[in-house]
Amino acid sequence: MSLLPFLPNSIKAALRQRLLKRLSAIDAGPWTFAGDGLATVHNTDFLRAPEFERAYQLGSATGSWNANQPRFRVYTACWAALQARDVPGDYVECGVNRGGMARAQMELLDFQKSTKNYWLVDTFRGFPEEQKDLVSAAMPVGTYGECYADVVKTFAPFPKARIVRGIVPEVLSQVEAERVCYLSLDMNCAEPEIAALHFFWPRLSKGALILMDDYAYDGYERQKLALDEFAGEHGVSILGLATGQGLIIKN
Repeated sequence: MSLLPFLPNSIKAALRQRLLKRLSAIDAGPWTFAGDGLATVHNTDFLRAPEFERAYQLGSATGSWNANQPRFRVYTACWAALQARDVPGDYVECGVNRGGMARAQMELLDFQKSTKNYWLVDTFRGFPEEQKDLVSAAMPVGTYGECYADVVKTFAPFPKARIVRGIVPEVLSQVEAERVCYLSLDMNCAEPEIAALHFFWPRLSKGALILMDDYAYDGYERQKLALDEFAGEHGVSILGLATGQGLIIKN
């Protein structure tokens, strides 16, 4: 009898990552990409495009991903940010950590010249004490630490980067965006993500994109259920992606 169904989600996730890492190391393997929970034999030349490679390396330099290399997820986030460029409103990211995703996006958006704001919302010190029991069991303890000073330094070259430190949802009133073109949710916890959706939904412009980083991740089922329920209540559906992310385009 297999013991796999009885293992904690965190251990299953670690075993899966180890397996994919070994598969990707096989020289004769068929993979064009393998890592971060995803392996494919299809064309992935876009992941090696020079402009994306530069953006990815700048995001990686923030120290956001440690040994994990979420290249496909970053590509997806960058694509979404570019699609939102001509949609009215600001960018918002709830769940920033050290800012790797946003830094990569800003590079491709040439954000130093942007007239839009990019609101970066986080505690910048890990999970709030009152939310620790609600965070996905798949998230290793101690994953995130104090990083506020580093984030301020990372985004200092961008006049339109607005760093908002605090706990969601209490801090959301400080996001002074009348309209939103792009919303990223990556808080590893259903309650603040649903609260953020309720707060920003009326502000999201037609055509705005909502990217949910943990939507289809193994071990994050509470988030998926809550996000699906919200989507159903608002007459939209979530596109589940092979990266583990979820995407809504508001109509």
